Amino acid sequence: MERYEVQISSIALSLRKIALSRPPEFGGNWRDSLTLVSAGNSRRKLSGDDQSVLVELMTRSIGDYLDSWFDSEALRFQRQQV
Repeated sequence: MERYEVQISSIALSLRKIALSRPPEFGGNWRDSLTLVSAGNSRRKLSGDDQSVLVELMTRSIGDYLDSWFDSEALRFQRQQV
């Protein structure tokens, strides 16, 4: 459980920085290009394992991802009810 929390926290902090920044204006000036590069750099700073998890989170259903971490039937039942 602790490994899950550390991994998710690291990814969440990286994504939060991107989410809170002003999106770049495509076709804009060089500052907008730097904003885009900065967003890429924050993701690049993640460890290789965290980058893999981020890709996994973006390409799998959250239910499948959570099932790989938790075996609890109660959680699966809750998910089926939603």
